[in-house]
Amino acid sequence: MQVQSITKSVVEHSRLKDGTLVGRLSELLAEPFGLNDRQTIERVGKANRYLDVFVHQLDDVKDNSTDSVALAHEAITNLLRGIRYVRCVKQKDTLFDRLFEYWQQASEGERHLWEHHGKLFPYNAKDFLMLGRRGSMAKAPIALYADASQNDAPILNLERGVESAGLAVQLLDDVFDWEKDLEAGIYTHPIVLAYQRGQSLDKHQIEQALFSSRVFSVLIDTANFHLSSAEQSFKNATAEGLASCIADIKCNLDHLDQYSRELESEGIRENITRRMKERAYPLILDH
Repeated sequence: MQVQSITKSVVEHSRLKDGTLVGRLSELLAEPFGLNDRQTIERVGKANRYLDVFVHQLDDVKDNSTDSVALAHEAITNLLRGIRYVRCVKQKDTLFDRLFEYWQQASEGERHLWEHHGKLFPYNAKDFLMLGRRGSMAKAPIALYADASQNDAPILNLERGVESAGLAVQLLDDVFDWEKDLEAGIYTHPIVLAYQRGQSLDKHQIEQALFSSRVFSVLIDTANFHLSSAEQSFKNATAEGLASCIADIKCNLDHLDQYSRELESEGIRENITRRMKERAYPLILDH
């Protein structure tokens, strides 16, 4: 995938070697702040990775009855590791205020979406808002780079972009993780739409309905709408590398939409999820 030359240089020389979406975001968010110092970018990347792992482990505590205490302790350990790298970045008094605000947004989103556990009802506008806020800790590099560069100008557009992109990515994550969510009784938006289409919670029926043109295309349209909003916000912040990355994802989604229609027209009814994952943009699956 093509990105700006300065960003490519940062990626090629970064010692993070993090090819995940979180890693890519940490690297590309440096551009609108005019930062290309590898040490700062590495520290921000490590802080963001530990904070991301902390959030996911804390979420897993609720789903794991046997190892919940161990997971909680490990989550706190990763939080402290993240804070250690946060402290390595040049700071202003507003840094921790911003990070705390992002955590509040993420926590609010997570708590709200738990209403869908064990309950089959459609997502409304507030649910989608909270789906975007759920990933708010992904905004952490914005606060860190703003402080390192002493430049607040790009913040608002970048925050809007990350939240819109995060909503789309979470929606796509729910599409590809439908089986795990179904088994856990977590009825995400894709599962609800598939159920409404097939009127069954049978795994085979959910998969068939989920990747049918009447459901999958709707999900792709929703994801693309929010990705387009993110792309514009990143362009407004002169984050060209991020805008380019979003454009690549949108192109891949159009391909997946067409491929799902081909599978449907050919009557292919086995291993649909696996087939779709094989053609999905890697950052959609690895974040």
